[in-house]
Amino acid sequence: MPGYKKLFLFTKNTVFQILSRVVTTLTSLIIIRLFTNYTGIESYGLYQTVVIYTSFFWILTDFGLNALFVRDIKKEHEKTSDIYAINLSTRIFMGLLLMVIALLGMLPMHYSTSVKIAIVVSLLTILSQSIFGANVVLFQSKLKYKYHFFAYAIASVVNLIITFVAVSITKSLPILVLGYVASNITLALSSFYYAKKVTTVKLVIDVDKSKEYLKATIPIGLSLFFSLGINKVDTLVLSTVKLTSGMDNATAVAIYALAYKVFELASVPAVLSMNTLYPMIGEFFAHHSRNQTIEVIKKVFAGMLLMGIVATLFVYIAMDYLYEIIVPGIDSFIIDEVKNVLTILITGLPLFYLTVIPMYLLILFKKQRFLLYVYLSAFLASVPAYLILIPKYSYYAGAIITIVTEVFILLALYSGGFIFLRNVTSEN
Repeated sequence: MPGYKKLFLFTKNTVFQILSRVVTTLTSLIIIRLFTNYTGIESYGLYQTVVIYTSFFWILTDFGLNALFVRDIKKEHEKTSDIYAINLSTRIFMGLLLMVIALLGMLPMHYSTSVKIAIVVSLLTILSQSIFGANVVLFQSKLKYKYHFFAYAIASVVNLIITFVAVSITKSLPILVLGYVASNITLALSSFYYAKKVTTVKLVIDVDKSKEYLKATIPIGLSLFFSLGINKVDTLVLSTVKLTSGMDNATAVAIYALAYKVFELASVPAVLSMNTLYPMIGEFFAHHSRNQTIEVIKKVFAGMLLMGIVATLFVYIAMDYLYEIIVPGIDSFIIDEVKNVLTILITGLPLFYLTVIPMYLLILFKKQRFLLYVYLSAFLASVPAYLILIPKYSYYAGAIITIVTEVFILLALYSGGFIFLRNVTSEN
């Protein structure tokens, strides 16, 4: 494919990914506005507690399967339908299993009855995310991110309508999460509709093949779990431990979530760019020497670093205006705390732009075990730190530990990756 066509394809799919994130982010911001206007900041904190708990298990529905299935579909285009069918059946099994694990894991948590009931209602999102993940593999491998965007747009409309009705009539948390649940179910169903436009959709149960994929993805899956788990554990700890400041957990979670939401938005271009670049780099690597691939990687590094710096400066300059739009009229103490937490987080934003590069590339070069060792080390170091420091320093501890952990991950991945890539000079 000529270079200009590749550039166009990359740009188009990146735009659709950005649009998907813009839609979901705007939906999240409007929901924040609805909650703070109708039910209060504490209610939003409880809502976020439910979302964080269930979305923690979404990590495991992927478990690195996306990278492997995308790789195989790129290699064997003619078997797309069969590979998709195995992916789908594997994901459904994992989704059902994780729903049971999430239910059992919730029982000993120190949550109120209302929060636990809301979590039970939200468990369906784990299965729906499993199904959606199988369809995303098609969109990613075939560079059909427009369908990814369409599915998100439909789900977001459902979320807004149901949430608006819910906050208008009640403060009952189990009812308030119905929009969140309905939107995820809609996401799975609508992505199914668009998957049919890409390939023949069928369900094939092949236990041996599923085992083969799950076995192969263990290092990737555990790495992904520890990687994303690091960024979820802080909120889970913040939602359960007794804070020495005397602040209630729901308010603390709301403050941290308001800061983290903007931070996540600012880091979106990094993930979206690599999602599109990953299959393209894989295809380039399949037809060129590894040294030529490394030259391309260097250009990606420079571009991602520039994007990270620009994103950091933008957030720092615009944060006052952002929060005036998101939560106008909220208590000034809470807003000041949110801005302080966000300032800490964005100091490490360029690191997040750079970390995604070696993570994807080590998967491409089949060095998943190295990823596992890095993220396992980071996870084992950060969790005790969260448990020890969050009770005393609340959300500030969460933000600082997040950045320190990312520094460790960045140094470890690039150190190991550099040693590996430096010694790889043979032709593919």
